[in-house]
Amino acid sequence: MAEIGMMISLTLSVILGPGLLIFSWLYGNHYQKKLMRKLLVREAAFLQSVGRDNAHTISYPIPKREITSCGLVIANIAVGPSWWQMFIGNIHKIFGGNIKMYDRVLAYGRQEVIQRLRETAKEQGWEDVVNVRMETAAIMQTTGGKSSNKKGVLEFVAYGTGIR
Repeated sequence: MAEIGMMISLTLSVILGPGLLIFSWLYGNHYQKKLMRKLLVREAAFLQSVGRDNAHTISYPIPKREITSCGLVIANIAVGPSWWQMFIGNIHKIFGGNIKMYDRVLAYGRQEVIQRLRETAKEQGWEDVVNVRMETAAIMQTTGGKSSNKKGVLEFVAYGTGIR
């Protein structure tokens, strides 16, 4: 009886393991592309409504003008790779080299946090955001003192000085 249980367990792991990775690859690609399309639509709509990009990395507005008030504007997002991306990333860790699987996640996180910063600034009544900076942090789950990137998440934080 124990042998049958072992055979069933082995068969399920052989079938389900690759099946879950393939599902993650297909659905993950579809979902990430959908998120990026939505983000691009939001960016275009925002730029059309405002007429210009209101987030700048420079320390003063161009053209220079009188600033009546200023304040801190912050936006953040946490994103994570799919199981497939983590699987391929772990293979690349063994052999080394550029891990291109994470590029889509990183690009989305950067673009999304900057868009959220723009929208937050507009909601708070700031005309522009100057001195925009972005920070990225890896958030890992730790178990038993060891860190495991199986549940790894990237947090993006963008901040700047809102001015009127």
